[in-house]
Amino acid sequence: MKQILLISIVAFLFSCSGTEADKLAIEEVWKEYYTYSSPSRKAELVSSDYRIAYMDQIHSALYDDKLTIMNKSFADKLNIMMKRVSIDSLSLSPEDVADFTSAFTKMEQGASFLMQTDKGLDKIIFKKSNLAYGIFKVFMSDKSNQFVKEGDDWKINPLEEHPKFAPARELIKKKYVKQYGSEEAGISELIKVTHGRSPNWNPPFSK
Repeated sequence: MKQILLISIVAFLFSCSGTEADKLAIEEVWKEYYTYSSPSRKAELVSSDYRIAYMDQIHSALYDDKLTIMNKSFADKLNIMMKRVSIDSLSLSPEDVADFTSAFTKMEQGASFLMQTDKGLDKIIFKKSNLAYGIFKVFMSDKSNQFVKEGDDWKINPLEEHPKFAPARELIKKKYVKQYGSEEAGISELIKVTHGRSPNWNPPFSK
């Protein structure tokens, strides 16, 4: 019985460590996503969960009123309002962003100038044999992305971070609330700095 238990523990630990092939594949997906890949290629690199969450945010950006958005998490509020600003600045209609590929390829252009992919990921943490998190730095701050193995391919989910980052993100939220007086004001100011305009909290389209 003890031998069976020991073998099970060892097998579990091995399954969560990831193979060298898995680590290399995750590294390559991460580098390609954050460099100058075409939007259509980047769309092929993201996970199914990311696609669903992305389109949920697009729907909210198009149609949700301020009260509905304010009931979401801080990260969701920020992402939704950034998408709303992008939809407005690109003069996109609901028909233009009706499906993931159309929305993503129109709205996610170019590479992130904040990323230094030449140094690679600092660390890859496997939670399961098909679920991992890549840790990397943006300037001096640690950040992470989720990676999911779908079939034979690893996919990236830039919206999901390792759970250990949750306390730090909560501190950032509290900082903005304290500095600007409310989440709404903090998000508006952050988007104004990054996008050059303040977001409109009223929905641009009716359902």
